[in-house]
Amino acid sequence: MENSAFYDAGIKKGDVIIRMEGEKFSTSAHSYADISSFVSVNGAEKAKITFSRGEKKFTKIISPKYMESEKRTLFGFTPMSEEITFSN
Repeated sequence: MENSAFYDAGIKKGDVIIRMEGEKFSTSAHSYADISSFVSVNGAEKAKITFSRGEKKFTKIISPKYMESEKRTLFGFTPMSEEITFSN
């Protein structure tokens, strides 16, 4: 999603989320439900996101952004399948 927190951090379509760590809650990301639970508990707090792109792994600290179009704070991604990959 353009202008989202993930987009601004350089997370691209096809990247796979591996782990999300926040002050209140951390989880391995095996499904969209895992990410939803993380966002629900962690709220608008910054998070350490580990993701893979091909054979490489990356970790970034990302703060969700208020998205006017959605009227809420989001990281800004769309799951492409049960495996957590991203569509921008």
